[in-house]
Amino acid sequence: MCKANPATKLRRSGWTMLELLASLALAALASVAVMGVLGSLAAERDLHAERAAVEPWRRQLAEQLRWDLAHAERYAWSERQLVLAGPASRDPVTKLPLHRPCEIVYESRTIGPRAWLVRTERQTDEPTNQNVFGELVLPDVVEVLLVPWRDEEDDEFPTSQAMRQRSRDQAREHPAGAVPDRVRCSLWSASALVHEEVLLRH
Repeated sequence: MCKANPATKLRRSGWTMLELLASLALAALASVAVMGVLGSLAAERDLHAERAAVEPWRRQLAEQLRWDLAHAERYAWSERQLVLAGPASRDPVTKLPLHRPCEIVYESRTIGPRAWLVRTERQTDEPTNQNVFGELVLPDVVEVLLVPWRDEEDDEFPTSQAMRQRSRDQAREHPAGAVPDRVRCSLWSASALVHEEVLLRH
């Protein structure tokens, strides 16, 4: 019977050990990659959860602002208030259009320790208390600006604060009148842009 050469046995054991080490190294790399993917998925899930919590109010605000601006015929602006007038009335529960003449007021009010944007709608064809509807829209809004919109303004005023000052100057120059066909409505906190709608009305 032929006996195996001890040197051959050692060489075979050595290759097996190298293969084992290589497998462990590959497994470690794969684990790192998997953990990275799982971390990215977790971060993306958290981001989607955060967006899901924020987007409903943002969508509702955007839809309400677009409707009010699209159906407003005239506006009046002051430092903390924007008044829109036109056939923009909707049922306060179903949100179905009534197309009755109304006055819509977006106003920044201090309620407790915070500033709140309050929207009030009053139907002007039957001015009774039953035709006045109010709602809290958004916290920390201290200023509402409505100005004509031009495409090139985004290039002329690259920072939001520069745009804010320009919009404020425009609003002061034209505090009332017909709502422009191309309009920019922006909501501001004390230090930042909170929400903005740019609308081509016709």
